[in-house]
Amino acid sequence: MEQPKYYEYMLPELQILKDKKVYARNDLIELAAEKLKVSEEQKREMINSGSPRYLGRGGWGLTYLKQAGLVSSPKRGSFEITDAGLDFLSKHTSSISVEDLKQFPSFMEFQKRSNKDDENQVVAIDSEITPDEQIQVAFNSLKQDVCDQLLSKILENNPYSFEKLVIDLVVAMGYGGNIKDAGRATKKSGDDGIDGVICEMDNRSIAEAIISTANNAPLRQSLTTHLAQSDYGNETSAQIVQSLATAQTTN
Repeated sequence: MEQPKYYEYMLPELQILKDKKVYARNDLIELAAEKLKVSEEQKREMINSGSPRYLGRGGWGLTYLKQAGLVSSPKRGSFEITDAGLDFLSKHTSSISVEDLKQFPSFMEFQKRSNKDDENQVVAIDSEITPDEQIQVAFNSLKQDVCDQLLSKILENNPYSFEKLVIDLVVAMGYGGNIKDAGRATKKSGDDGIDGVICEMDNRSIAEAIISTANNAPLRQSLTTHLAQSDYGNETSAQIVQSLATAQTTN
């Protein structure tokens, strides 16, 4: 079942506020979510910022109602219905859309402010998703575009340059500490793999591990298993290299 849209929260929120009581934001959204039959699984769904998606959508529903003058906030984080909201609710008993709110000058001014001087705006008032989610979608799209461009650039490199890039990446990920020459590509072997040496230094041990990702899935799996089952805490760099070399030779 799909999550209710933010504008679908507006009607139940107004219906709950019809009793003219003041409700805390989250309490009001929870009650509206019950009316919309939002499941516990849907409530656990998060957006990139780490906040529940349904709370964000319910919150934006309240924002739009407030900008239209249909609800007010007597104090921070609380809401109550206005006379305009009661009148509006009496005429909209089945659904409320963003288009319905455009009859109110205050909402149109809000929309104008949101669009002002931004021909290439990321956030659109009439969108099916909330502004937070629109930003998330735009970010993901830009991220994917950068990834695609970066991959294309990497594939233009010769094999040895690519091999060096992989070693630099592993060092940048934290393997090798801050020591000089923490990682280096080894001589060309012609095996279509990536060969290099990473020196790992931390407070517990110093280890030197051979990276070899030749096109041999069983070997990679065997080395991975060997690494997972080994305890290198008390071994020297030479012993670790010998251990990995032996595991590679026997497989």
